Amino acid sequence: MSKSLGNFFTVEELRGTYTGEAIRLTLLSAHYRQPLDWRPEVAVQSAAILDRFYTALEGCPDESGTVSDTFLKCLKDDLNIPEALSQLHTMVSDIHKEKDLSQKKTLQCNFKASANLLGLLESTTENWFKGTENDDVLWVEDMIEKRHQAKKNKDFKEADAIRDRLKEKGILLEDTSTGTTWKKK
Repeated sequence: MSKSLGNFFTVEELRGTYTGEAIRLTLLSAHYRQPLDWRPEVAVQSAAILDRFYTALEGCPDESGTVSDTFLKCLKDDLNIPEALSQLHTMVSDIHKEKDLSQKKTLQCNFKASANLLGLLESTTENWFKGTENDDVLWVEDMIEKRHQAKKNKDFKEADAIRDRLKEKGILLEDTSTGTTWKKK
């Protein structure tokens, strides 16, 4: 990358588009001895991987786990983070296959402990999917309340406009019998 060619990014510019965790995962995806070819689609793919990782943590108790020996072995082998990330993918598959709830919770805690070692999965599943890293949560909640009031006043045009405004910001609303929930797409 070269400033004179205009083909470089600052972290501040990237943070305007991607979460810090997605940037971190993208940077970790290449071995430290290899060059990193930063492309937007790689960062998008990293965000999708994090979606999968956070989905595997749904229902995870707030307990500490044990870092996987296989995961540590990868890190001890010339800091082979790409192979360690591969082990995280294997752990996610194991979590999804596990039927015993007690064993599943143990796998989730160990998975989270391993990922935390790389600075990943430090948020909660709920906060990750709400995108609290980039969004003003209070603003979103306020917009949902205004939409609720508009619907209560039978001003469906305004309610739809608020939903569309949130959708433009990447916020998906889901109306349930208990209220409206939201997450970032």
